[in-house]
Amino acid sequence: MPGGPANRATLQAQYNWRGLSVGWTIRYQGPMKDQVDLTQVSPQQLPFNSVPEFTYHDLQLGYSFVESKLKTKLYGGIRNLFDKKPPFLPTGMQTQITGTETSPSSYDAIGRQWFAGIEAEF
Repeated sequence: MPGGPANRATLQAQYNWRGLSVGWTIRYQGPMKDQVDLTQVSPQQLPFNSVPEFTYHDLQLGYSFVESKLKTKLYGGIRNLFDKKPPFLPTGMQTQITGTETSPSSYDAIGRQWFAGIEAEF
């Protein structure tokens, strides 16, 4: 499919036991052919027109405490667990965003990300 992957899929698995929750998410994007504006792309850039399939893995952990009227949940996780780099899409490719050399709306341009938080109900 020109301008983006034809196939995308997300698989999520979650396990809860007592107050503990563990989740795994797999994000898949199929291979693609980018649309190329031949007036803006050199012949050396044409090999970057074919982008392989990409799979990202995310991990989430949480624990909930219940103390009388106070409910508290601690959670955290990692997006792009294996720090997979996005494909290189040079200037002139349709899906490339200037300055990123990739398509951040389709691929993880930041790399591995950690997050954590707390939720409380009174």
